[in-house]
Amino acid sequence: MLLGLAFELYEPPSQAIIGESVPERQRVRAFSLFSAALAAGGMGAGLLAALLGHWDLRWLFVADATSCTLCALIIGLVLPRDRPGPPEAGRVRLPVRPLRDRALLSILATGTAYALINQQTVMTLPLALARQGLPAADAGLLFTATAATTVLAQPLLRLPWASRLTAPAALALAHVLLAMGLAGYALARTLPEHLVPAVVWSVGDLMVMGRAYALVTDLAPAGGAPRYLAAFGTSWGVAATLAPVLGTQLLARAGTTALWSALAALCLLLAVLHLRVTPRSPGQGRRSVRAGCSG
Repeated sequence: MLLGLAFELYEPPSQAIIGESVPERQRVRAFSLFSAALAAGGMGAGLLAALLGHWDLRWLFVADATSCTLCALIIGLVLPRDRPGPPEAGRVRLPVRPLRDRALLSILATGTAYALINQQTVMTLPLALARQGLPAADAGLLFTATAATTVLAQPLLRLPWASRLTAPAALALAHVLLAMGLAGYALARTLPEHLVPAVVWSVGDLMVMGRAYALVTDLAPAGGAPRYLAAFGTSWGVAATLAPVLGTQLLARAGTTALWSALAALCLLLAVLHLRVTPRSPGQGRRSVRAGCSG
């Protein structure tokens, strides 16, 4: 419980550091790179776990404690201390009330549904593979493929058409890719047949993570990014609580094809919802106005 609490306390400030220190136009890429760093760490952690597991599983906890201590030292030595910003004359500082912001609540609702789907690809995938007669350990290979895709697909976000997409359009496209990947899982029967859907799914996941956190940061009033990101982070807590129950029940009662098909359909529904209810980034709106004026 203490370990989980420490992990959750780390997330909002780490995300806020990125959101508040990176220029607005670069936030999507910055959060995507942060996601890639987590994916690379996940690959390294898997290899380390496989290595240490041959000796004694207790060494995994020693490795975790050592890496956390090193991380704390790096934060203390490398990251700059917080400094008060210059006074902003004439600017009204808005109150920070994330749960009263309708724009944030719409992102929180769709984000919770996305997190619920995402958790199924982690928690339920090994059970689904075993139900199909494949080794549950094959899920580790698929996790490695998705993590590698998250790292290697970063250049896609630098393409001109990707940067011109509004937040609703980008999130809708991302969920279409997620649906395609999950539909591929529904049709796959062998490990190689699961690999292509895993790659497609990962590209969609990459687009969601970068856009969602950048949008939440953009919506926050001055100084409110940590609280907005913390409120948005509750979507993962809700999903982590519901995913094991919902996923296992659906898998047991309806089977693997129905599980992945239902999740693919939910992704398509979320794609439509993003086009209808997800707000545009305030910065994107300002840039569009400037572009129209300059034209």
